[in-house]
Amino acid sequence: MGSPPFKIVWEFDTSPAEVFDAWLDPVLIRRWMFARDEIFEIKLDPRVGGRFSIVETSSEGQVDHFGEYRKIERPSLLVFTLSVPLHFSGSSLVKVEFAPRDGGSFMIFTQTGVPKEIAEEWRDMFGILSTVLKKAS
Repeated sequence: MGSPPFKIVWEFDTSPAEVFDAWLDPVLIRRWMFARDEIFEIKLDPRVGGRFSIVETSSEGQVDHFGEYRKIERPSLLVFTLSVPLHFSGSSLVKVEFAPRDGGSFMIFTQTGVPKEIAEEWRDMFGILSTVLKKAS
């Protein structure tokens, strides 16, 4: 975990609860996460201590993204570990904070223990999430 943490602040035109829920709803996850690739399987146990696995099918084959939920405080905070052995060694820690703003919400995403280049992949997905949430509201 030698890489320094990176932070992304994103604005949404929907409530913090709607953005929060998009992280734990398999139907919504399929629409925004890894949108360039197909999600093969999603297993979520959204409770503190619960585990998750999201397997995408990409040009590299099937890639498992898995971890454990550490904090779930709807609609303001989600903290989980994340491991993706094909992309980085060990486990990273992800903290996602949600706060209201006029006409929508802020999401503050922080990840530790991964190369900072991964931030670009998250930014791409957050752009897709913005579009998905606009269409849903």
